[in-house]
Amino acid sequence: MPQLIARLALAMLGTVVPISPDAHASTANAVRDIFRQQCVECHGPDLARPKGQFGYVLDLDRIASNREFVVPGNPDRSHLFALIVSQDPDDQMPPPNAKQSRRLTEAEAEQVRLWIATLDQPPESAALPFSQSADASDPAPIPWWAWLGRLHIVLVHFPVALILAAWLMDMMGWVRRNDLYRAMCRLTLFLGLTGLVLTTATGLIAGEYHGYSGELLRRHWNSGLLTLATGVILILASVASRRLAERSRRVIFSVALTLTAVLVGLTAHYGGLLVHGADYFSIKPN
Repeated sequence: MPQLIARLALAMLGTVVPISPDAHASTANAVRDIFRQQCVECHGPDLARPKGQFGYVLDLDRIASNREFVVPGNPDRSHLFALIVSQDPDDQMPPPNAKQSRRLTEAEAEQVRLWIATLDQPPESAALPFSQSADASDPAPIPWWAWLGRLHIVLVHFPVALILAAWLMDMMGWVRRNDLYRAMCRLTLFLGLTGLVLTTATGLIAGEYHGYSGELLRRHWNSGLLTLATGVILILASVASRRLAERSRRVIFSVALTLTAVLVGLTAHYGGLLVHGADYFSIKPN
């Protein structure tokens, strides 16, 4: 505590106080302990449906990379810190009606402030809160079109349903030997692939600017891009391969469509785990 008070006093005078890696890690550990005690009730990693789809409160690196929550080096511009110190019952976190959590003390809030204030610099030369002598520049602003990433969750269900329906119609075309099913398949697939392009674009934006990270995001991205690639093969198989025999075109088309349907399901699975948690489908013993 004396060291913290000394750092704060020097920081108010505009002095940059070197912070050792051990002290930097100690501050982060203290903040993680605070979040573990007061925030996991609503935002813990073990919750199937964390509030606000924010279930990684103990992952400080992920929180620090989310510019909607934290502005590195500037606690007073960070939404996370504003919620912690807010006097408005509708905004403050933890909320007044929390069952197992309480409002952070001034000392705990100051630990969070210190952690945010030292995020934008290496541990050995991190500036303290309110320091005006640091040369660190503000992080790049989030572009206006980053908002489009929020549309991903709205658009994603349409291409999934349409592509799976197109696959079903294609299979019915083989079984019934009816060209009507194949025509319906191509129309449904066209709509599904159009939605897939929009969904992929908004998904890439959401992953970049809306606080998602980690192995699940990488798998979700890769499977989504593979799905888009097989969609291109589908277009080539149905339009650009006229020199092939009709049956050969249909076989290539059906194989590519089946692969696309499988990848759509896999991509949707990873997306669900990304939102609801990696253990969403786990069977836990009573």
